[in-house]
Amino acid sequence: MPEIDLHAVVLAGGSGTRFWPLSTPERPKQFLALFDDRSLLRHAVDRLLPLIRPANIWLSTGANLLDAARAELPMLPASQYVVEPEARNTLPCIGLACARVREANPDAVVAVVCADHLIRREDAYRASLQDAADSAMRSGDLTTFGIRPTRPETGYGYIRYAGTPSRVGAHDVYVAAEFTEKPDRETAARFVDSGDYLWNSGMFVWSVRAFFAAMRAHQPAMHAQLQEMRSDADAIARIYPTMDRVSVDYGLMEPADNIAVIPADIGWDDVGSWESVWSVWGRDSDDNAVRGEHLGADTTNCLIFGGDKPVVSLGVDGLVIVDTPDALLVCRRDRAQDLRELAEEALRRRSDKGDTHGN
Repeated sequence: MPEIDLHAVVLAGGSGTRFWPLSTPERPKQFLALFDDRSLLRHAVDRLLPLIRPANIWLSTGANLLDAARAELPMLPASQYVVEPEARNTLPCIGLACARVREANPDAVVAVVCADHLIRREDAYRASLQDAADSAMRSGDLTTFGIRPTRPETGYGYIRYAGTPSRVGAHDVYVAAEFTEKPDRETAARFVDSGDYLWNSGMFVWSVRAFFAAMRAHQPAMHAQLQEMRSDADAIARIYPTMDRVSVDYGLMEPADNIAVIPADIGWDDVGSWESVWSVWGRDSDDNAVRGEHLGADTTNCLIFGGDKPVVSLGVDGLVIVDTPDALLVCRRDRAQDLRELAEEALRRRSDKGDTHGN
């Protein structure tokens, strides 16, 4: 088999609501340094570099975030940015980026990864990408990574895997039999107990040829639009805003019949809410995860993020408290997944007042 030309597309859009008020539309989640002095975006690219050279890493982002992304990633050539004129969900932006890869090499294999995930086992991650690329090139399948669930999480999608696996390198490769988006807690618990389901990591590996063949079969209108746009800036500005808003899971992975899934033990977390940050940060003897100055009594199981003044708490349990110059957030930890609508309303009010600074 010829040597694989492996590229990576890093998805780095975002609306800034998941970690509001710390995140904003001008500084969404991937630009936050939640775990050390590097942003999630910088981590995402740094962990690819031992495997993939900078000229093969493509950064997909919105026009409003381009300058911030370039400042975070000085190692990426200017040619490697794929800019959406406006957000249209994940399938259009992946299609636009894969079209750029196809122009570079129509025989390439592409890994589509997210800019805002936490991956603790980076060597295992790179080994998984390499084996998935080998599998995708040999089989022509659209390959995704599944994570063995540790709890009945309702904020993740699930993949049911089936059949006798093939072996590629150090990894088993299964048929992906079914996708389920964000089930209720009872269904999620049943999935976890069955042992037949994996969390959908939102990471994919496929050959450029297999991707566009699947697009032609399952999204013919979008496929035609991608063919017309290619990398022509004027055509992209004209056509891209007319594309359907559709996710890659719903628009491509669910209808396709050549989906493979690799269970990947890579220490993955999508860090999807303040609740998940609490679970990842180190905690004190009262199970509080604290950043900044905090003075508390009878305070347990809380996430507390302070700014330039101390946060004082008394007699509370299971809260998220985040203080920024823009806003103060107080909510129950178990409701942190439901923050989006309130965050969007708060951002609208800020915009109506003409206050557009980021924090």
